[in-house]
Amino acid sequence: MRIMLAGTKSGAGKTTIVCGLIELFKRRSLSVSAFKSGPDYIDPMFHRAVLGIPTGNLDGFLSDKKYIANQTAEAEKNSDILVIEGAMGYFDGIGFSDKASCAETAEITDTPVILVVDAAACGYSAMAVVNGFINMPKGENIKGVIFNRMSSVLYKSAAEEVKRLGLIPCGYIPTDKNLSLESRHLGLVTADEVVHFKEKIDTIAAQMKKSLDLEGILALAETAVPLKENEDIREAEEKEKEPVTALD
Repeated sequence: MRIMLAGTKSGAGKTTIVCGLIELFKRRSLSVSAFKSGPDYIDPMFHRAVLGIPTGNLDGFLSDKKYIANQTAEAEKNSDILVIEGAMGYFDGIGFSDKASCAETAEITDTPVILVVDAAACGYSAMAVVNGFINMPKGENIKGVIFNRMSSVLYKSAAEEVKRLGLIPCGYIPTDKNLSLESRHLGLVTADEVVHFKEKIDTIAAQMKKSLDLEGILALAETAVPLKENEDIREAEEKEKEPVTALD
């Protein structure tokens, strides 16, 4: 099983939700692996602090498609579930492109994606964001949605709208300063700098157990076709090397 949690932007709440999910999966006696999409070295520290084992990166900036696919296959083979955290916004890559973005990583690994939408200070407009993301090129891997900083009252309507778009509503996180990990100008602080880190993760996991559809998230992760050496990636790379023939 594997799943990716990706955000609409940096600061959408991906790391908080991923750490909470990892903790909940552990409590179910599942063996969990985790990766960060991109070269970010701080977020894997948070994953490692929760899991107690080393994690790593699926880095499209420095690695080729075959390496990313093989890393994913190896991690998935050695665990019950692999959780991949996206970087920045889902489509944000090199420059103003989706090259080396988590959208590209999801495409390479054929991983179902849950989009984390920061719904603070907005209502129905949040659905315009979701609709825009799924209709972008490479948006087809987005299968579910989690709303961060949304009230339980609004979520009932939001869940129905998510279903109308053909996606799976996976839950919400209410607005609460105790349900987020500290950040600063250049990003998250490291796990070692978070005061009472274990207690904070316990608080986050307790809330997520109530407001996320954990069974639905696991069911979505189960839809991922197990990767092997990924012949499709090798074939795609070979096609990229083929000379282009001019048309008459």
